[in-house]
Amino acid sequence: MGDPVEELVAQMAAADSPRTKVRLLNALSKELRDIDGQRALAYAQEAYDLAAADPDWVEGRIRSLASLAEGHIQLGRIEPALAQALEALSLCKADGTEPLQAQVFRILNAIYEHLGDYSAALAYAYKALETSQAVGDRTGEALALNMLGIVYGKLGDYGQALAAYDQALGTFQAAGFRRPVAILLNNI
Repeated sequence: MGDPVEELVAQMAAADSPRTKVRLLNALSKELRDIDGQRALAYAQEAYDLAAADPDWVEGRIRSLASLAEGHIQLGRIEPALAQALEALSLCKADGTEPLQAQVFRILNAIYEHLGDYSAALAYAYKALETSQAVGDRTGEALALNMLGIVYGKLGDYGQALAAYDQALGTFQAAGFRRPVAILLNNI
């Protein structure tokens, strides 16, 4: 198995449509986020610019805005992250894309947690949980539960934190996700 970044770059060079290129650019951004934040952000911006040129493809704009927001969070740039996440949420509500809405709620949770507004962070984590459950997204559900655990831990409510972590752990273990299980065990 080769380097995922190199593989995505090669796929992008062969991309036959702007939509395919947007998907690959967002995937590159995600892959690079923890390695090279500036490069990840540049790929996310390129994805957004391409997606915005296709007014009929709201999903592409939402995913690209989410990618931009996550890149800004990683770099500690909370104001642009918040603006992009709120724009993505507005598009989700207008378009009715619930699975993407759950992702945007998770991003907003992270932003408000970073800002120390734990009541808003909890509200968005619960919205992410409810939306993920409504669409049957078990991974999204586990991610939201993990976020609840983190915020409750920061609030000093260790019983609630442990309960949320325990639920997330069971969901991730049932799905066979080893990396999130390791991260959750570290959080506990």
